[in-house]
Amino acid sequence: MSGSDLEAEDATYEYDFKQFSAPKHIELETKFASKVNENFIATEISSHQAASIRNIHQKEDANRMRIKDKSDRATVELVLDNRTRLFLYSFINSGKISEIFGCVSAGKEANVYYATDTSMNEFAIKIYKTSILIFKDRNRYVEGEFRFRKGYSKHNPRKMVRMWAEKEMRNLRRLRLAGIPCPEPIAVKQNVLLMSFLGKDGVPAPRLKDVVFETNTNDFYVETVKLMRDIYHKCHLVHSDFSEYNLLYYNDQIQVIDVSQSVEHDHPQALYFLRRDCANINDFFKKNGATLLTVQGMFNYITDLTDMTHEERWEKAKNTEEISDEVFKEIYIPRTLQEIDFDQKNPELFEKLTGVKADSDTDESDSSDEDSQEEGEEEENEEEENEEEPEESGQKKSTPGDAIYSGLSKAERKQKVKEDKRDRRKTKIPKNVKKSKIRSTARKHRNLK
Repeated sequence: MSGSDLEAEDATYEYDFKQFSAPKHIELETKFASKVNENFIATEISSHQAASIRNIHQKEDANRMRIKDKSDRATVELVLDNRTRLFLYSFINSGKISEIFGCVSAGKEANVYYATDTSMNEFAIKIYKTSILIFKDRNRYVEGEFRFRKGYSKHNPRKMVRMWAEKEMRNLRRLRLAGIPCPEPIAVKQNVLLMSFLGKDGVPAPRLKDVVFETNTNDFYVETVKLMRDIYHKCHLVHSDFSEYNLLYYNDQIQVIDVSQSVEHDHPQALYFLRRDCANINDFFKKNGATLLTVQGMFNYITDLTDMTHEERWEKAKNTEEISDEVFKEIYIPRTLQEIDFDQKNPELFEKLTGVKADSDTDESDSSDEDSQEEGEEEENEEEENEEEPEESGQKKSTPGDAIYSGLSKAERKQKVKEDKRDRRKTKIPKNVKKSKIRSTARKHRNLK
């Protein structure tokens, strides 16, 4: 086709296009609709080709640089890895602290670092070990405790240690609310706990084992035992590692630290841990020449529920019946009333668990009935005097009072019985007082939880 013919065709097309009355895009769609295939489906590749493509991708991945490496998990001083540094940076970024200095204490579960803020207030940063764990036997401190009833991840060290740090934060708050000397918890983030610093100018307060006792050692011993009692009754906790290594002497007071392993007082192993704490304190003060209670006496002083003054309770603990300390550590002690065999009546054990004196003669009546009881007793005595005693073959029926009031006449015996019952009613606790004590104790326990 010659050039003139092409020009003529273009002119004709242009002329025909201008004659269309429809819009331009509709004209183009009508002209080229047959050139577009909307139902196009890509051809499937064979399995051999797919395998070849996968091999190529694998080779490319192998040639790439590793993003994560074991160097990322490398630790300094057994606690400082990259992730822990990020938590420390977040404390600095939030303004809680401004500068971190060296390690002031190292233990089996954590290291403690000294830090300050812009106002030069002093803080302690407790960083728990995660990658390199020395303290692994934590199950007995966790199993059976209400706060861990939903379980914890013992196969993941980071999750386990995070829960351990949160537990210490809660325990420190309990101690502070009860007025027990201890560090003030400020914040916790994963395995990093920020709290107040016990010391001055970066020098930590001495542990109790490093204190030189210039005054009477007995005063320190009594103060320590009273601390254990307050922790048990006011905080409903047992320290579980109460020793001279976890007590600091600061501002003329014994300060309690390291309460991460502390358990509730109703924990299955709580009484075992408490007996062990008593033995630890006795062993330490024995070396320093203090006058000691027995392990059983100290245990009874701490767990005693009766309303007594400190002097009365201490004197009662000193008069505790002697028993071998090793035997007492292993003896079974029930924690609740459900664990008592009521077939074998033991008023002394009942009193220790409830704080209420068990008196079978007077528990069934209220103190408000005292006058009516006396009148009833007098009427019974008169009826007994009017009754004729049958004479049998020279044998008298033995009664429980014969052994107690032997050698007394009948009238003297009756008078003695009335006096004994009157004395018991004087020391009897009214039922309304018992119920109010139970309610107040339950309310305090709920508030602490």
